[in-house]
Amino acid sequence: MMKKKLLDAAKAAKISEIGFVSAEIYYDLGGFLKNKVVPPFAENDLNKRINPFLIMEKAKSIIVILSSYHTNSNGEISEYARGKDYHIVLKEQMRRLINVLEKNGYAGIDFCDTGPLNERYLAYCAGLGFLGKNGFLINETYGSYTFIGYIITDCMLEAGEPMRKSCMGCEKCIQACPGGALSENGVDAQKCVSYLTQKNGHLTSEERDIIYKGGSVWGCDICQQVCPHNKYAEYSDIYAFSDNLISYYRPNERISGRKFKKMYKERAFAWRGKQVLERNYGIIHEKKIKND
Repeated sequence: MMKKKLLDAAKAAKISEIGFVSAEIYYDLGGFLKNKVVPPFAENDLNKRINPFLIMEKAKSIIVILSSYHTNSNGEISEYARGKDYHIVLKEQMRRLINVLEKNGYAGIDFCDTGPLNERYLAYCAGLGFLGKNGFLINETYGSYTFIGYIITDCMLEAGEPMRKSCMGCEKCIQACPGGALSENGVDAQKCVSYLTQKNGHLTSEERDIIYKGGSVWGCDICQQVCPHNKYAEYSDIYAFSDNLISYYRPNERISGRKFKKMYKERAFAWRGKQVLERNYGIIHEKKIKND
């Protein structure tokens, strides 16, 4: 009964996919992560990354949602950041699910890029997709163009099962990566265009060259664009991700850093500030001018 109510609420909230996982300590994930480099912005404490009971002592299930952001657009800003900030959108979507839980006497704590648990692993366990060599979750309908959120709840819900399908292993993402950040061992964030365009402060000449090769002012879509699993990925029907897109950023000296953040407060790139985007713009355009 509760599952049906949550599924109905997810449909009304325009959530692209929803799945369920039993709350447990994910020892298998712990073994996988143990020898991996902790990516930037991720939780450093391994125990926190695999143990939902540290967040909710009486947790019984985890609800995982996917929201598609794929659009028929191009630009110098990564596709995920062209629409409204996904943190805001997914929080709103998950709030509707939590309202259902609370009306039925249960609790829920939601996370989108802010929680310690590995959300791609949770989505995999819920049967929402499989993992590609670029580290992305790949959904059969929406490809890798999805945001992931999860809700830890004390409501017992029937869990899904991981998909038996896997990445075809063509390695096109590895070959196309501008910084050589991808390998069989995972992702080296220090060579990833997406990470470097978000990095604050001084960049080495090597890091600047990687951003130039990527050709992006913010983020990077190259490993997704070359992925065969994304060839027929459906476009998003979520208004916040498909309307009023910002695909390019142009420096404007008349806009202060404070005004920049006010103008773009509902965009996923705003948090880093004006200087970083202008630095990235300079890297990809000044070099192009010199080469011409």
